Amino acid sequence: MKNILKVIFFAVIASFTSCNESSLDDLTGKYPPPTDYAFTNLFAQQVQKLKGKRIFTLKIATNSVAATFNEQTGSYTYTGSGNYISIDFVGKTYFLETGAYTIAANETAKAGNYIAGYDTEMFGVQFTNRGTCFFDVTNGTETGAKVTAGTLNVTKNGDNYTISGVLAMNNGKFIRINYSGVVIFPEDQPVYTYSVEVSSPYAWTADGTTWNPVAGSQLSKITVKSDGAAVAYFEIVTAVNPSSLSGTYPVSGMITDANGSVVQGMYVDLSAYVPGLIIESGSYLLDDDTKQYISSGNLTVVDNGGVLTFTSNNFSVTVLGVPVGGTKSVSYINAAKEGVSSGG
Repeated sequence: MKNILKVIFFAVIASFTSCNESSLDDLTGKYPPPTDYAFTNLFAQQVQKLKGKRIFTLKIATNSVAATFNEQTGSYTYTGSGNYISIDFVGKTYFLETGAYTIAANETAKAGNYIAGYDTEMFGVQFTNRGTCFFDVTNGTETGAKVTAGTLNVTKNGDNYTISGVLAMNNGKFIRINYSGVVIFPEDQPVYTYSVEVSSPYAWTADGTTWNPVAGSQLSKITVKSDGAAVAYFEIVTAVNPSSLSGTYPVSGMITDANGSVVQGMYVDLSAYVPGLIIESGSYLLDDDTKQYISSGNLTVVDNGGVLTFTSNNFSVTVLGVPVGGTKSVSYINAAKEGVSSGG
């Protein structure tokens, strides 16, 4: 049982004015018709692997601009005249997934966002036009502008990607971009790990005050991490000291035996009766910082000498006590154990 007081506040205000009225993508208000740019040359791509997310940087240019990477300076030099755009997408998988990516600041960007243009400083050195920025190139000399608003739409067919969208920039200009071409992401699956806390026996309660121990039972509290970030928490009830955790476990809200079950997740807001009182218990998935409590389904565990694989294709979940439509699938492959602690 936990008392949790959470305040989540998010506000976004965007307004654009000019003499011509238009409405394109997520940009609303009055602004000039966007200038169209067709990009054909993907000249750089990078994947930065961070805790719980990945940043995909793509640099794409018009066919009149050529780029050469200087290994000594770690920067590009350009020839010709035209344009290029550098985009920082944020995702979770090893490749750029399809979807409508919305803009977010570098500090708060998560999967499904792209990073707004920004300046930064490191060790007293100023770095300008980081994140997503658009560049004019004239005879090899570049001038950048930061992207401040707009949605980028990504579709793919195999390795063939299309990236498009209408964007606003900090210089007051609006652009419509389009890129179609091959983008290959080397397969790099997340590294899964888990930690487990074991106690015995498992006890259940119907009223929150009287606890009923289940004879011969053991509760394993397992936290699963992907690249170091927690993605799931499972409470699994088994017989004491099982030789293996392999098996398929139904999710249950009333476990009275040691035959193998997953403790149902629960979120109950009692703050209307007791200020600040929220009860959270049982198993859940994590989507960024949002807990999705598992209300039904089955969890399959494959135990290969302590290396665990967790899969399910039929979890039903709730968020803040409200059911989420459809079912959730999970697949955490070959999770290595971080450590074991025991309690009575």
